[in-house]
Amino acid sequence: MIIGSRKSDLAVIQAQSIAEVLQLQNPHLQIQFFQRPSMGDLNLDIDLNKTGSKGVFTADFVEHLQKGDCDVVVHSWKDLPIDSHPEFKVLSGPYREDQRDILFLKRASDKKSHLKILTSSPRREFQLQENLKDLLPFQAEISFQSIRGNIPTRFKKYLDSDADGFVVAKAAVDRLMGASSESYAEIQKQIQNVFSQCLWMVLPLSEFPTAAAQGALALEVPVQSSILPTLKKISNLQVAECVELERQTHKSYGGGCHQAMGFSALALSEGILFFTSGQDEGLNFKTQEWRPKRNLPARFQLQEIFLSSTVKVQRTTTPPVSFKADHYSECVISRFEAFPKDLGANPNAVIWAAGTKTWKKLAAQGTWVHGSLDGLGLDHKPEFWFLKSYSKYWFTHAEASSEHLGDFTKVPMYKVNYTLEAGDLENKKIFFWSSAELFHKAWKLNSAALKPALHVCGLGRTSWAIKSLIPDAQMYYALDEQEFLQRALL
Repeated sequence: MIIGSRKSDLAVIQAQSIAEVLQLQNPHLQIQFFQRPSMGDLNLDIDLNKTGSKGVFTADFVEHLQKGDCDVVVHSWKDLPIDSHPEFKVLSGPYREDQRDILFLKRASDKKSHLKILTSSPRREFQLQENLKDLLPFQAEISFQSIRGNIPTRFKKYLDSDADGFVVAKAAVDRLMGASSESYAEIQKQIQNVFSQCLWMVLPLSEFPTAAAQGALALEVPVQSSILPTLKKISNLQVAECVELERQTHKSYGGGCHQAMGFSALALSEGILFFTSGQDEGLNFKTQEWRPKRNLPARFQLQEIFLSSTVKVQRTTTPPVSFKADHYSECVISRFEAFPKDLGANPNAVIWAAGTKTWKKLAAQGTWVHGSLDGLGLDHKPEFWFLKSYSKYWFTHAEASSEHLGDFTKVPMYKVNYTLEAGDLENKKIFFWSSAELFHKAWKLNSAALKPALHVCGLGRTSWAIKSLIPDAQMYYALDEQEFLQRALL
């Protein structure tokens, strides 16, 4: 089998990763590589925002497939035009890398009143103007400067320039840093230097949905090819479903790479979480949509529904609140009240907020936050190679469960008291839970009322507590209480 790809380091790594998966399933398969620069690689003067459509990095390979120079081409799926060529079929690769973007900021630019950021993406410009001010721990105006070239070239241009910031797809960084060949050692050293010399943050999908198909690989193959069955065996249908949703939604707005809009679908165990944001004909849009695998079996009267928001909550700080973390530590802050005030003084602490609301509160008090779990729990925590050796802490309240934290150690920072009585749980057919601890308290008070009912919670850690006592058939999921009520009320 001959696998085609662009000649850039990233494209070669992507093609090699597909080859490795194929050879794992087909040990006797012999693979060769066909690598060529694309029109977009050769013509750096092309204004990608004025080409009107995608394809400058992929169109050349149609001819190579037709001539038989290669059997299949591995693309970054986001570079492919939305409407595929009728002679070819596009399959998903076996996995999808982290879809998010990373923003780097030179340490010397910290707290500057004006930041110049390198990016050639209208989407990134629009989203940064709209949302970055709430995530930075200082006030700054933002301007932009275009940048072209492959990933290593862009990193070098950034460090050599007078620009303050630079945005890049996390998937590109992850793939380059995950390459095992010695030929990528210099690139990996360069990326490590950028992390050590800069502040950085992983931009949350809820605020910064990315280019449709970002992080996904596409396998383009002739429709009559004899290798099609082999490629289908490594294709990930769940990734394909998410990418199709992103690309078709983008198509409904026109589908051009010059548009200031992003579409990101996350495949979760219980459904698809779909984020969009952008600007269309001068009007801004921003949505979050939950597409569950199972819909609620019925609708209910309000008096049949138990809502966590109706329970009064009192939070009390547990003295002492001081916490001196290890030199290198990775810390998750469950909510603003759980943040130890001296943690922000540790320049070697990586700080994740459990949700963007917590991030914004921490930023407002002057804390640099590196990213968010977007309310989806540790499974959605950004991963980096250098974090493996860090000490790990989860800052939360005293009653929080220590289960399902992996390598993280729970650090209790405050106490929670819920005002709840057994009678509050009577005659309810469906319960919405915002916390595992409230569910546990309710279970102790009146498990008989909870056992026959339906239960709904968010997409994070609360579900684990409920699953331990309630059958899966009685469990459902929602974005939040408001979204739940839209689907549950008669």
